[in-house]
Amino acid sequence: MKKHNWSIIERYCKNRGLTLEKEYKYVPGRKFKADGAILELRILIEVDGGIFTGRAHGSISGIKNDMERCNQATLNGWMRFRYTPQQFGKGQPIIDINKFINNRNIRDNWGEGG
Repeated sequence: MKKHNWSIIERYCKNRGLTLEKEYKYVPGRKFKADGAILELRILIEVDGGIFTGRAHGSISGIKNDMERCNQATLNGWMRFRYTPQQFGKGQPIIDINKFINNRNIRDNWGEGG
């Protein structure tokens, strides 16, 4: 697995009091690991480099495994964000995490007010 530069996401999380764990096991009793997880938000971050080579995420068995991993994440209360290495490197996770936080706050506030 190629190592990606997590420093921007680490700094983002640290500045907001959020916990980022890399190589996080998100399903008890299973070997499934996400590339990263923001624990308080229950967000998993995946960087899918193998989609362009036909290996890993791009093979038929890899796609089937990803389906099971995605379903297990959802069943265990996780939101799963997937990126190409290019998207990850350009900071797309930060943009999406901000949207997720803003949308959740809007929904929570709207639901409280009736």
